[in-house]
Amino acid sequence: MSLSKERKKQELLDFFLKNGFSKSIEEIADGLHITTRTIFNRYKTIANIETEVLDIWREEIERRLNDKFEYCNHGIEKLLFIIFELKRCHQKENEFFKRVFQRDIKGCRFLDTIVYNIIISEYRRGYFNEFIDKKSYIPFFLHNVIYYLTENPAIDVIVFALYPILSERGCELLRDIDIDILLE
Repeated sequence: MSLSKERKKQELLDFFLKNGFSKSIEEIADGLHITTRTIFNRYKTIANIETEVLDIWREEIERRLNDKFEYCNHGIEKLLFIIFELKRCHQKENEFFKRVFQRDIKGCRFLDTIVYNIIISEYRRGYFNEFIDKKSYIPFFLHNVIYYLTENPAIDVIVFALYPILSERGCELLRDIDIDILLE
């Protein structure tokens, strides 16, 4: 993708992160320093703009996760980073979080493959319980992380979402992880 197109996508995302989704076409055009005609030529409708912005936001989440995954020693840390990223999104990008995750659990589908690949790779290393249906666990994990972040933040999401799939070896590894260091 060209640098110019990347810059335009980032400007669009930044505008909506700063201003939310309640702006008119004219306000969006002014904020992006383009004409309303350009907005209509690119997107046709406000719904198309919203779809594009949310797609860019999902890509941004994936990029942030992949950046963090580079430094992970194993998949349990990666699953923890997914929890932390969703928590960060809930706290700092709440309007986006609600539109993508709370309206419809299908909003999590872009994370399904990431979680599945983590589980498969770590299953071979003995960190995950061999009796858990891996495909069923993915919606369990994502739905419960989102539910407990939004509806009952007092619940320890890490314990509730991770322990069911971890083998004894995986539980030991999780207990040994210094969560505060991961959050730095």
